[in-house]
Amino acid sequence: MSILVIVESPAKIKKISSYLGQGYVIAASFGHVRDLPSSKAEIPQSHQNVPWAMLGIDVANNFKPLYVPSSSKIQQIERLKLLAQSATQILLATDPDREGEAIAWHLEQVLKPTVPTLRITFNEITEDAVKKAVQNPRQIDLQLVAAQATRRMVDRLFGFKVSPVLSRALEPKLSAGRVQSVAVKLLAERELERMRFGSASYCQLYADLKLEAGVSFKAQLFSVGEQLVAQGKDFNSKGQLKVADRLILEKKQADELAAALKGQTVTVQTLEQKPFSQSPAAPFITSSLQQEGSRKLGFSAEQTMKVAQTLYEGGHITYMRTDSPNLSDEALSAARKAVLARFGEGSVPENPRQYASKNSNAQEAHEAIRPSGKVFKSPEQTGLHGEFLELYTLIYLRTLASQMNNAEGYYTTAILKGDTRLGPVSLGARGKTILEKGYLALYQESSDEEDNRSSLPEMQVGESAKVQKLEVKQTKTQPPARYSEAGLIQALEKGGIGRPSTYAAIMANILQRGYCSKRKNTLIATWKGIAVTQYLEGSFADLLDYGFTKMMEQGLDSIAAGEGKRIPYLQAFWDTLEPKLRRPASMSALNVPHLEQFKLFYRSSQLELVYGTQKILLSSLDEPDQLTLQKAKELLGLEVPLEAKPKKKTAKKAGKKTDEISEAVEVGA
Repeated sequence: MSILVIVESPAKIKKISSYLGQGYVIAASFGHVRDLPSSKAEIPQSHQNVPWAMLGIDVANNFKPLYVPSSSKIQQIERLKLLAQSATQILLATDPDREGEAIAWHLEQVLKPTVPTLRITFNEITEDAVKKAVQNPRQIDLQLVAAQATRRMVDRLFGFKVSPVLSRALEPKLSAGRVQSVAVKLLAERELERMRFGSASYCQLYADLKLEAGVSFKAQLFSVGEQLVAQGKDFNSKGQLKVADRLILEKKQADELAAALKGQTVTVQTLEQKPFSQSPAAPFITSSLQQEGSRKLGFSAEQTMKVAQTLYEGGHITYMRTDSPNLSDEALSAARKAVLARFGEGSVPENPRQYASKNSNAQEAHEAIRPSGKVFKSPEQTGLHGEFLELYTLIYLRTLASQMNNAEGYYTTAILKGDTRLGPVSLGARGKTILEKGYLALYQESSDEEDNRSSLPEMQVGESAKVQKLEVKQTKTQPPARYSEAGLIQALEKGGIGRPSTYAAIMANILQRGYCSKRKNTLIATWKGIAVTQYLEGSFADLLDYGFTKMMEQGLDSIAAGEGKRIPYLQAFWDTLEPKLRRPASMSALNVPHLEQFKLFYRSSQLELVYGTQKILLSSLDEPDQLTLQKAKELLGLEVPLEAKPKKKTAKKAGKKTDEISEAVEVGA
């Protein structure tokens, strides 16, 4: 006789068996063993003629679910039943999250054990963690099970009820999803925002300056006379100046100023230094790991999670689905010891750093993602290779850096003034000087907008500098950047939309269904994605509302905490959804900026452009913002008049203000 321990993945069996030894049998469920029906073949004979059986939810009977064994798991279920018959106790050791809790409950329902059956969880697969879990079993948490079941049923109701409506309106085999459709909406809105964007052209003048001491640095022209030179941030989305007191530098004027400045001497007029103290980023949670995996390693969210899953199952890292940035006392000690061994005394603050989630919806039952064990293995000690070594190294460095000292330094803003035959001008330079690297010696968090400022040389007010070289750059204001995969995950998390553990699957799904395309690491909404979004907003606006989606997530958290109830939650959702199913709209022309004189229809993976009796079919895979008004006219063979060049606004003179001067200096922007 033995104790049966059931885990989710067979990859864990060997390691856990070695920790527990004789008297334990370790087996795997291979994930979920029961679910709502996925096909007619899975519906039991007793429900073959029940109208709601394929949906799997009896809406009229308090949303009673119909759970059926997954067809691919029948043999494994029978094997687990045989093992259960010879066990003296069963320990359900599925993953330590809502899904894992639900799998444990379904296992108990399927196996119908006659021996004591308890739940154990461990956040890392180490000998200490596994043995501690076995010594501290508990009952299945039915609140977590209810939260998972509620989420599953909401997603089923949304998908099964809305997707057919969407498919009838646009094209077959389209799908809608509670979080998926909101993610596509974010991409579609960004693409339309880019189409509405009006670009403005302007010049920037850069100068290489050399101080009397012989040290060189770069500066940028920011005022001519009393007028500040317009920068990109001074224009609105229509290409117009936000304020009238900026000078739009034309190419001719910029060239003349460059010629007038060449070889001239400028003098440091003002010098401002502001100290900064920069704290390290928190240890990884699921969403931040996906973002950094994308930015630093070029991994998709799906790849990051697959690699992290393997690292967890191999005992290298703690569980990778977590909203908590907290570290246990054991982990804090291990991180600080590793830092001290590497950088010596004084490299960590006196007290360990503790972190709290910035997300009000965070589920903080677990630790952050970190190297496992009481002593962290360096990347070289793990024996890992390839993508596994890359991701482990990222996690290792981030964890250590989170316990290191702040980076200390100061920002410098220098304003230099000179006189030319065209009048007085001012140049500005900004720099960042790091005095103490602190955690930056080990790790720097990435972002879509990096701060690449270098330090400025030491200088004094009144000191002179010679203008060595000048460069005129013609540039345009840029439309809002499309989302990277990391950026979209960040936007979803910030909006409280969905759970980070689902983001990888959502990214993969919207790409696979053609709602967006991917160029390098940029996600681009397709015409299909725009059409799906506009149709759903017309017929199911509430369900795509960001606030409504966030509120739903909060409701699920409330159920998990035992504060909310499953049936009232489902009823409220159904009362919002069901009336809209009875009167769905037909698909009308797309609403596209600047193309109001045309009609655009999305039909069966093609975009139809119509003007009067003229029409043309376009590929739905073209990037939407390439379809400008001029392009549309060319495609239909319409006359394309030369558009008059918009007149530049003459900026009014205004006095300088210290804060405006500091903001206007954008060297290297």
